[in-house]
Amino acid sequence: MLFVMQFGALSASKAQESAAGTVQDEVAAVEEIPIRQLRRELDTAEKDFFSIFNKINSDNSFDTKCKRVASLGSRKKEQVCTPKFIRLHEASLTSSSSVVDRWDLPSPSGSRMGMKKTQMREEINRLLTDNESFMQVFQSYASAKRAYETGMQNQ
Repeated sequence: MLFVMQFGALSASKAQESAAGTVQDEVAAVEEIPIRQLRRELDTAEKDFFSIFNKINSDNSFDTKCKRVASLGSRKKEQVCTPKFIRLHEASLTSSSSVVDRWDLPSPSGSRMGMKKTQMREEINRLLTDNESFMQVFQSYASAKRAYETGMQNQ
């Protein structure tokens, strides 16, 4: 989800322009909704966003899977959405041949990851501009995220 919000900031102005009038209404409504329900709605909106993105993107390595995982040292599970290229990169790091001595230069795969993340952000922004239904799903996702964050602040 962290990765999502990095690219989401680039397109947030588009979503904010069309939803500017509804923010006050959302804030009032959020105060009445339990935080667990807001979290479920955010997770559902995020899954919907990536489900459509996976169908329309031009690069299969951008396909993103969402799953619930517990962070290290916690039993509480949170949804984490990870693109295929990151999952493959993390899998390659588990092999003994990828262990880097602390005196070695950074691996080329690290710089490829940065380039790939940039390409994915550009792809999402292009699709948001070109595809109205994808923009609507993004706006629903952004709205759910705003509602959840507002609910967390009001606790």
